[in-house]
Amino acid sequence: MVQGKTLVIVLLVVLAALTTSCNEASPSTAPTPTASSQAGSVAPSGPPESAGPSPALETPAAVVTANPSAAASRVPSSPHPRPSFDSTAVSAYFTGKITLLNLADADVGVAVTYVDPASGQSEALGTYAVPSFAQQTYALPPASYRLDFGQPPGSSTGLRCTIVVKDGQAYSFVAVPGAIAISRAGYTPANARDLFVATSSLCKK
Repeated sequence: MVQGKTLVIVLLVVLAALTTSCNEASPSTAPTPTASSQAGSVAPSGPPESAGPSPALETPAAVVTANPSAAASRVPSSPHPRPSFDSTAVSAYFTGKITLLNLADADVGVAVTYVDPASGQSEALGTYAVPSFAQQTYALPPASYRLDFGQPPGSSTGLRCTIVVKDGQAYSFVAVPGAIAISRAGYTPANARDLFVATSSLCKK
């Protein structure tokens, strides 16, 4: 009984720390490379250096020098501008956040699936492995997501939690031996059952 209370107290401290960090940090996304930056690299000009004279070129021959400006003027310009992407505009849609913290002794697998609440159809987004004592954070757009946890990764049985991520919300999941804890920034659990995925009201089974 004392160990159970101790586990709950430790989880409350960890979840409170994660909630504080979620409130202070904004979702970050990796910058999307623009087409203009990809096209910015130019191959070095000038002929390549030769390791030595070629026997086939011993007889002097006439050398024709190309006019770079004239060659450039013959290249037709495209009537369609190249597309470019603004990483700031893209990141504006990723206003939700999920943090996974693994405090267990083994790796934890998490399969993330998008769920359409209107039709009930789903689309798998990917499966991720969180190493022991590691943390991963993902920014994502507001929507409904189903998370299937596997301990160890690839396990056919495990806990499942469907969450509805709204604009600006941040969820945190903490894996401990034999259980997965859950919290949401700004949410106060009514009792100890709300701390765990298996019994929390934050999860839709």
